[in-house]
Amino acid sequence: MARMHADLKSAWVRVHPRPQQAFQGGRAINHGFGGNQVSELSGFSEHILKLDHTAHAVHSIREASRLYRDILGGVYIFGGDVEEGGFRFEQYRYPNGSKIELIEPLNADSFIATFLRKHGEGLHHLTFKVVRLEELVEKLKKRGYRIVGENYERSYWKEAFISPRNAHGTVIQLAESDRPEQP
Repeated sequence: MARMHADLKSAWVRVHPRPQQAFQGGRAINHGFGGNQVSELSGFSEHILKLDHTAHAVHSIREASRLYRDILGGVYIFGGDVEEGGFRFEQYRYPNGSKIELIEPLNADSFIATFLRKHGEGLHHLTFKVVRLEELVEKLKKRGYRIVGENYERSYWKEAFISPRNAHGTVIQLAESDRPEQP
């Protein structure tokens, strides 16, 4: 049995090599799936603080919370209705500090309702907390990234979105806030 396990593990490693990554002077050098790729990080990495949360579009937060709260152990942080956006949200924190946000439509015309009709329930966006958001957005635009929404009016939550066309199928929300983190 041990020999069979070792053979399976060896075969898996041959088929799924682990990419290696090293950093040199602000540059990430990836050794692995794509060969020796070098991507310039200087100018971008200085803006990114952390992955803040993963947002999932659902038909019903009440139904989805049975899994995300009751079974997986998420602790409710906050939530509410965003009337002008036509959606409701709740965020849950998990033991390692990660967060999941559940979002549901408030009406049939909201962007979440449209998303659910097209794609069904599932991953809607990833939110990264950043500093100097407007500067970052200008750098992204100069590099050819399509920004599909920008809102810099509220200091407590400025945001911009990278189009899923430029983000391998997922909306990326970039957010900056002058408020301290929720405990």
